[in-house]
Amino acid sequence: MTTGNTQRELIDYLWEWAESKGFWAKLLVHKVTTSQAPLTQIEKQEVFNYYLQEITFIFEPPLPPINISKPTFTLPTREISLTKLSEVKGVNRLAEDQVMEFSPNITVVYGNNGVGKTGYSRVLKAQGYSFDSNNDILSNVHEEQVGQSAKIEFTLDGNPFYINWEGINLPSDLNAVSVFNSDCVNISLSSNRELLVTPKGFYLFSLITNELTALSAMHTQQYSLYPIKMHWSEQLIEGTPQKLYIDSLAPNSDKQKLEELSLYTQVNQDELSKKEDELKKLNKATLEVNLKNIDFILTELATNISMVRNIQSNLTKNDWDIIIKYNAALQILKAKTKKGIAGLAETHGLEQFNTVEFNTFLKSADSYIKLIAKENYPNNADDTCVYCKQDLQNEHARNLIESYSKILNDTTQEEIVKYKKLKTDIAERVNLLNDGIMFHYPAFGLLENNSIVQPKEIIDFNSKVKLYKSHIVNDSVSPNTEFEINYKVTIQFLEKKQKELITSRDSLIKALANLETAEIKLKKEIAELKDRKLLSVHKQEVLTCISNLSARKLLDDNKVQFNTMSLSAKTTQAREELVAQDFQDKFTAELKGFRKQHLDVNIGFFSQQGSSRIRQNIRQYDINKVLSEGEQKTIALCEFLTELQLDTTVAPVVFDDPVNSLDHNVMQDVAKRLADLSKERQVIVFTHNVLFYNAFFALQSHVTYKTNTDFNFYKVNTNGINTGLLSEGTPINKLKTYTSKLNIICNNGLGGKNENEVASEGYAYLRAGLELLVSNSIFKEIVGRYRNNIMMTLFPAVKGDMIEKHKAEIDGMFGRASGFIRAHSHPEEQHSPPTMNDLKADYKRFKIIEKDFK
Repeated sequence: MTTGNTQRELIDYLWEWAESKGFWAKLLVHKVTTSQAPLTQIEKQEVFNYYLQEITFIFEPPLPPINISKPTFTLPTREISLTKLSEVKGVNRLAEDQVMEFSPNITVVYGNNGVGKTGYSRVLKAQGYSFDSNNDILSNVHEEQVGQSAKIEFTLDGNPFYINWEGINLPSDLNAVSVFNSDCVNISLSSNRELLVTPKGFYLFSLITNELTALSAMHTQQYSLYPIKMHWSEQLIEGTPQKLYIDSLAPNSDKQKLEELSLYTQVNQDELSKKEDELKKLNKATLEVNLKNIDFILTELATNISMVRNIQSNLTKNDWDIIIKYNAALQILKAKTKKGIAGLAETHGLEQFNTVEFNTFLKSADSYIKLIAKENYPNNADDTCVYCKQDLQNEHARNLIESYSKILNDTTQEEIVKYKKLKTDIAERVNLLNDGIMFHYPAFGLLENNSIVQPKEIIDFNSKVKLYKSHIVNDSVSPNTEFEINYKVTIQFLEKKQKELITSRDSLIKALANLETAEIKLKKEIAELKDRKLLSVHKQEVLTCISNLSARKLLDDNKVQFNTMSLSAKTTQAREELVAQDFQDKFTAELKGFRKQHLDVNIGFFSQQGSSRIRQNIRQYDINKVLSEGEQKTIALCEFLTELQLDTTVAPVVFDDPVNSLDHNVMQDVAKRLADLSKERQVIVFTHNVLFYNAFFALQSHVTYKTNTDFNFYKVNTNGINTGLLSEGTPINKLKTYTSKLNIICNNGLGGKNENEVASEGYAYLRAGLELLVSNSIFKEIVGRYRNNIMMTLFPAVKGDMIEKHKAEIDGMFGRASGFIRAHSHPEEQHSPPTMNDLKADYKRFKIIEKDFK
């Protein structure tokens, strides 16, 4: 966009806005006003750094203070003029060897539809600006697409320059060229559009708006320098104090609370391991298995306790002492048996015992009686005689045996047998005792090789039982060996383990009954410990995050600084006071020039993101719903012409068919307005309208423009293959146009063409020449085919006598010409085709007749 005249108040509005923002805004306004161009990235960063320091971000060292006062501002002015367009390639079907030279004032290019006018217009529009921003250009669509290019020569403040255009809009001074075409109307009259030119230096507002947008982007980028995303936090478990703390993290989060929540010691680690083990065991199936195992262990333990108690009952110190006592008694009894028969006889006072016969008898009888080995023998009811097996119920027999016993022995042997029997009973009872108590279930745990622990207490107990049992069974009990089995200690040891297991079993039963509650509680405790551990590892990162949140809050609290609304408000204020009335006055003047002031168009301005925008209506209704197409186009032209007056850069303006939909009266007004405009800035007009084209020829000879306005005319044609073929422009339906062509045909010969075809072409020009001879030469253009008035002042100049003299010949010549040009389509109406001699003869007479009417 281009710029416009300004007054000294403009900088005041900008400075007022800057003072409301702070030092950074003053620095921004000063830099933009000084350069009148977008800031470099280094300059942007400097402004942004001062903004950060102002909102309390710390710089080390601090940014130095800068003394800034309100800058002065003077609008630059430039004058641009196009001189030549050439070397056009790849633009629609435009011929490549054409050169268009531009008048310093006004250049008018005429041609029918489809001959290439708009192609030239598109080249200029692609490098300039317009309401219509569509700059797409194609090459010949019937061939492979190629790139566009052209050479555009121009002057800037009188100095020559050129650019090699390559199909795209490149930054250059030619960006100031403005273009108005038919598509601009709807855009121009929309209810919300940006001004085509920035009025009265308001481009400074646009520049600062753009810088605010850039600063806002830097603000967003700065925001990203303070990341608050902690990916590890996704591992935190819902509901834990740590998770709640992190989720509610804020610039003012309690750091002491963080210390408490992240404290993690070895005690916590041990507790975590313990609770994880508990949780593993808190599986229903596992609990049931553990409960079953404990039941097995308790059963075995109860069995082993019973076995110990059984041993306690059957292997006692009392038995041990009795056996020692029995051994002592037996020792005495055995000593008595060693006295023999003599001792027995001596004891009983028997005589003649010492004979061999008696001695042998006693020994035999004694040995035989001992075979019985019965207590109270022979006084038992079922006793029989040891010698003859007779019933001893007979008193005499019984007395005999008793007598034998008394003679043969005393009770010593019986007592020996008795004591041995008592010892044997004890030994047999003790021998049955288990001296290898073992645990087949891990009541006391497992060893590393998964074998079951056998407690030392039980091993020692088994060893002692085995020892004492061995002495008793093997009859090796000695009074010198103390009996030292402490059954009470062993039973207490086992019962203690029994109680522990019963407690564990009860806990398991309770755990099974409250499995869900216990599991929830354990999981909650484990989750807290795990999150505590995780938070302890990342505590510094959390502290950094809190710091970053504080930085972000600072940025968030101040991001409104770069909002353009306040600048738009200041733009609106400046525009209303500096531009609005001036624009309305100029627009009204344009409407009067086209006699359209009665339309009562309302012009309104507003700001959007620092840009000046305009809307227009008629009594709150959209213009396109109220006005005709022609009236809409007139309003669009008036706005366009008004905006041009806001532009201090004097640059060319291009009009491509600006009078479509306009009546012939308005066309004349538009032609005059563009001729007037060409005195201020270069004007280039493309048109296919004959009335509009001829209007410029009429103005060229008008006294107002004849001496101070340079007109340049082109006509554009096509050869059927290429368009944009340029030739000198002449007034449409001027006699000279056709006489020139007739001269060429008659003087240049056939040029290898068919004589009848060349002659027919010549007669076509002669026929048109005869028409113009009548309208222009004979009747002095009193009535023009492409003019909107009858020039009655020329009527007296009509030569009536010459009309009478030549009218019959003119009519006959016109009839021949008409017949010859129809020869190809209606051969039956022509007796013979035209010849060059016929054409030359008729053209010779034509020139004589024309001369008579001059």
